Amino acid sequence: GAGSMCEQRIATTQFGCGSGMANDGSGFFFKARFIPSNSALVTGERFFIGLTGSISAATNIEPSILTNVVGIAKLSTDTTQFYLVYGGYSAQTPIALGSALGSPISLSTELYELSINAPQIPANTYEITVKNITTGVIVTQTITGASAVVPQSNTTLAYKCWKTNNTTALQVAFDIVSIYFEVNNN
Repeated sequence: GAGSMCEQRIATTQFGCGSGMANDGSGFFFKARFIPSNSALVTGERFFIGLTGSISAATNIEPSILTNVVGIAKLSTDTTQFYLVYGGYSAQTPIALGSALGSPISLSTELYELSINAPQIPANTYEITVKNITTGVIVTQTITGASAVVPQSNTTLAYKCWKTNNTTALQVAFDIVSIYFEVNNN
C-alpha cells in the first residue's frame, strides 16, 4: 500500500565526528555501496542513506526535514538527482548533487558509493563523497558548522538506509552491497 517502507538500520548510535583535539579517538570513516533497485518507476518515492542520531524506525517523511543527520537522499519532488541532506538540531537546505552523478531512480542499473569522513581535526566537519561506480562520476562536498548546522562531536550517530513509496502503492527497494565503518584509534 501507499506509505510502505523498507529499511536497514543499526539500533545503537555509536559514531561521533571529530572533536578538534588530537589523539582523543574522535572521528570516523563510513562507506556504503548501494543500488536503487525498484522493479518499476515509483512516482514521488523517498530514499535516504547515511548517518542519523535517531535509532527509531523510519517514517514516510521528506529526508530534507531530518535533524542530527548527514547523508544523501532522493527527494519526492525530483527524479533527476541525489541531494546531500544534513542538519544539526535544525534541518539545513539540501544540496543538489547534480544530474551528472546519475538518477536515484536507476532501477538496478547503477552502483553508487557514499563515503563520509569525519576527521578528528577540524571539529564538527564532514567530508562527503558520492561516486557512481558504473559511470565513474564523483561529487564531493564538505559541511561544517555549529550545532544547528551539523551533528556535533558529542552527538553519536548510527547508520540508516530507508525508502518509501510515499503516495504510490508500488514496491520500492534498494540493494546494499557493502557497509564499512572505521573509527579513529588515535
